[in-house]
Amino acid sequence: MKDMTCLVTGANSGLGLAMAKELARTGATVVMLCRNKERGRKARVEIISSSNNPNVDLMTADLSSIDEVKAFAREFQARYGTLHILANMAGINYPKRGISADGLEINFATNILGPFVLTELLLDLMIHSEPSTIINISGEAHRTGQIYFDDLQLKKKPTLSSSQGQAALARVMWTLELSRRLERTGVTANTFCPGRSRTNRHRHFILPIRWG
Repeated sequence: MKDMTCLVTGANSGLGLAMAKELARTGATVVMLCRNKERGRKARVEIISSSNNPNVDLMTADLSSIDEVKAFAREFQARYGTLHILANMAGINYPKRGISADGLEINFATNILGPFVLTELLLDLMIHSEPSTIINISGEAHRTGQIYFDDLQLKKKPTLSSSQGQAALARVMWTLELSRRLERTGVTANTFCPGRSRTNRHRHFILPIRWG
């Protein structure tokens, strides 16, 4: 994979960090997309140290902001002429209803809309780079989740279970549609549930839940 370019969102911690490390160990060029620059810098040092691969780049953007996602996509395409793996690993779980800079429910903006816009903006580059792969992390909540088409911003159902279920199911449905759209190209789209994992997605919760 030495000639491959990989983009991993949420690469400074948890499953995103693990994914970035494994890709770096193959010799690929790994681009980390992180919201926090300082945490991203520390993770980059860790990835380079563990993989002995210096080809690890750090770029920053807040996935809950569509303007930042668009700016990132423009910058990425200016820096890199190929994209072989896009791993949408970033995600948050806010226990209370929050609002993004765009006025959207924060979990919806970060977990669904941001990755969707990012992928759409980079899709032509991935088709140009084929064979290439899109990886969307999901979760067990998709089994019981539903899409609240009349209340996507969860103004009527501002609960964590509603938010998690909607996001997980939306990622599965989106990936299936991506796979259908891309079946005549060299781009594949995959989604997976990692099972119970220790990440920092629950960093906004009280300590007993964060440690669980």
